[in-house]
Amino acid sequence: MIYKILIIATIGAIFV
Repeated sequence: MIYKILIIATIGAIFV
């Protein structure tokens, strides 16, 4: 789902 992508993108941004 789109939410899953948003969560992954947010986590990725935090890690970076």
